[in-house]
Amino acid sequence: MKFFTTSMVALVLAFLLAMVVNLPFLRRDSISHKGSGKGMIAVRVILIFVIFFVAGGFIYFNIYYHAGETAEEAMKGSETVKVVEVAHGRMFDGPGEDTALVFYPGAKVDAPAYAPLMMALAERGIDVFLPDMPIRMAMFGRGFAADYVDAYDYDTWIMGGHSLGGAMASFFATTRPDKIDGILMLASYPSKPILEDQVLYSVLGTSDGIINWKLYEEDKKNWPKEAKEIKIEGGNHSGFGDYGLQQGDNEAAISNEVQWSATVKAALQMQAEIKAKK
Repeated sequence: MKFFTTSMVALVLAFLLAMVVNLPFLRRDSISHKGSGKGMIAVRVILIFVIFFVAGGFIYFNIYYHAGETAEEAMKGSETVKVVEVAHGRMFDGPGEDTALVFYPGAKVDAPAYAPLMMALAERGIDVFLPDMPIRMAMFGRGFAADYVDAYDYDTWIMGGHSLGGAMASFFATTRPDKIDGILMLASYPSKPILEDQVLYSVLGTSDGIINWKLYEEDKKNWPKEAKEIKIEGGNHSGFGDYGLQQGDNEAAISNEVQWSATVKAALQMQAEIKAKK
């Protein structure tokens, strides 16, 4: 089973659906012995491909990583952190008043899967906005942060994200230097050069089996000179959320809780650095 990726499953199911839809037409032509001419054959071939790709995409994007029990519990909030509905998703509103993080989820990961980490950050004074991305792909909602930074009054704004979410968060940050003070990238790298006056922290696990380490190193040319890299010993790609082991990732040598704690520590260090620069 480990050889059957979700994309392979989606393609097979989509192909079968396309053939089933077109089967009545193919049988009718066979019985009539007249065919439909080259034009009709071409139309049906196109129809098969359209159904194939549409159905394949629908199936592919609906096979995703679900939030685990720990995440579901964290979504209920606590005595010190309220989880409230906001535009596009949820806000983790803790005791802090001057710093907020907008966090973009990784590709095909249910946003609530990051609730334990978001709760931990909010409890330590960094409020968090966690949007649900269209079809769980941050590239289709990379501008969502504008609805937060333009509507809420915080002295410090940080853009953050995991994997693809981190890349999209960094892209937004470069478009709004008037608002965004820092970028917190988890197992990710920026899609374009980061401005020198923006604080960048790159946090990732040493056992990450998903990230392209070669591209990660090459992309450091896009980092500001004072960027910080924090490697969590024994951490992996999946450990920033609570959604199980992501396909292709390595087993972590530490628990998710340890990885979340290390990430919170990095975020607080980043917050202090930003405040010191102001």
